[in-house]
Amino acid sequence: MKRARLLKTMERFGGDVDHVRKYLEKVQAKTNSNKSRYQQGEEIRTKYATQLAELATAGVNVKCPCVLAKLEKHQGDVNTVEFKIKIHIDK
Repeated sequence: MKRARLLKTMERFGGDVDHVRKYLEKVQAKTNSNKSRYQQGEEIRTKYATQLAELATAGVNVKCPCVLAKLEKHQGDVNTVEFKIKIHIDK
């Protein structure tokens, strides 16, 4: 962490080192969970690569994270995912 940012954080918590340490641990945990989310997305992409290709040919934007979530929820059922996405778009 840069010194200026650390000083602002210290000022925010009134110089209480324990609160700053807890805050920094929360921030670190959040960034670690973001990395794992990225890894989870990559795993889902490889798991459902053929389904993603099929959805892409059907005109669905497969870069949207909701598509990966729907594929995972419906165990790769392309017809259900496509139907759910088209219902969402029509609303």
